[in-house]
Amino acid sequence: MKLKCLCIIAISCCYTFADKHKDVDVKTKIQQAVYMLSETIGERNPYKYEKLQQAATYIDKEIPTSFTRKHQTYTIQGKSYTNLAFEKKGKSEEIIVIGAHYDSAWGTPGADDNASGVAAMIVLAHLLQDYTSPYTLRFVAFTLEEPPYFATPNMGSARYAAQMSANSEKVKIMICLEMLGFFSKQHIQKYPNPALKSMYPKHADYIAVVSKFSDRMITSQFHTALKKYNSLSTQLLIAPPILEGVDFSDHRSFWRYGYPALMVTDTSFYRNHHYHKATDTPDTLDYKKMATLTTALAKAIKDIK
Repeated sequence: MKLKCLCIIAISCCYTFADKHKDVDVKTKIQQAVYMLSETIGERNPYKYEKLQQAATYIDKEIPTSFTRKHQTYTIQGKSYTNLAFEKKGKSEEIIVIGAHYDSAWGTPGADDNASGVAAMIVLAHLLQDYTSPYTLRFVAFTLEEPPYFATPNMGSARYAAQMSANSEKVKIMICLEMLGFFSKQHIQKYPNPALKSMYPKHADYIAVVSKFSDRMITSQFHTALKKYNSLSTQLLIAPPILEGVDFSDHRSFWRYGYPALMVTDTSFYRNHHYHKATDTPDTLDYKKMATLTTALAKAIKDIK
């Protein structure tokens, strides 16, 4: 997960949105969601099944009631798992899917991976709840992204993308929110290929937009819009899925069914040394930068044509 094309543009730091007639601070809302998922609830996966269910209940309560619930539940070895889907109809039946997985890997509270992505998704739903979109907006919190179900038919997003395909649903773009909170000007950014070191920043202090060649047009357009609104360094990587990390999240499931998809990420294990460890805790994340990014994401989504 790396990128190209750097641009720093100053934007307003007024991270608020209206929620039931009162202003809510985006930074505070993100921080509260991350702490709830990774600290209060904690590790959440098939090995901590009740915690996974608690996380699902929490997310469902946090998404505005104005969104139609279109959840998908399936069973593995006698246990039920749920992809939580929340829809706001647009002028078109074509769908923008904004997704993030809410499970965590075994042995980790999963603050960056991926409470950060879920928190951003929750806030985006609030930011966009009153937006009249030319496209239908569907926010999906995916279950079972982590091993042992990663890249299997029982991966939550694999089940969900398969259902969308079976229902002949049209997807404008799937935006995968995968690890959005770890930034450091001290840490040296790692890359899957030595050649990328000369093309992308040295320090782990940017956000990446990642996709494959066949989706390069819409991904480049989204990246350009995100740069316009985002004061963080924003990098673009268009590369084949064979490059390690390019398909390491839920967007891969949508690619399998021919849907265009991209990933927004802090680059995961190429940067965050807490990846899949007990130390992936909420105190390691930068909530100010997450708020900046989330506010910019909402504006970039509005720019999708």
